[in-house]
Amino acid sequence: MSTVFDEALLRQGQKLAELSDDVILEVIGLQLLAVDPPSRALAINGYISVAGMCGEVPGGGEEVQALLPSSLRAMADIVRENRRRAARYLQGLSPQIKDFMCDGGTLKREFAERLEAGELGIKVAAEIVAVVTGIPPVLGSLVITVSAWCCKRGLDRVCVDG
Repeated sequence: MSTVFDEALLRQGQKLAELSDDVILEVIGLQLLAVDPPSRALAINGYISVAGMCGEVPGGGEEVQALLPSSLRAMADIVRENRRRAARYLQGLSPQIKDFMCDGGTLKREFAERLEAGELGIKVAAEIVAVVTGIPPVLGSLVITVSAWCCKRGLDRVCVDG
């Protein structure tokens, strides 16, 4: 495996793996914006901007304050949609990861030995995710977040849970 990940990024991945599944899914959903059409990011930015402006208007009249709840609801909808999108994305990757981890092949044994030897789990998971999914290196932070999700679930459970 020749994939190299920045140590700071690996540490962030370790911290992500300690967070709730929902938070990890929300982060993956936001990271997927990098491959979305610009219009999606523009729409999200619009809701965030409106909410930000409402909070900055001194004395904010009723019409300004009326915008805040709808903008916050829209942002909550975006978070929920990001979670759903991330879950669908991971569902699509899961068979690839499962096939690799559960085949009993040489690479799987090599990774298991590295984990048993005390190598950082997020690093091993990131190398697996990078190789198996083909996520391009430019999206290394997405690889790390998907790896955090794998670590959260437990690499040893992948063959059991799928």
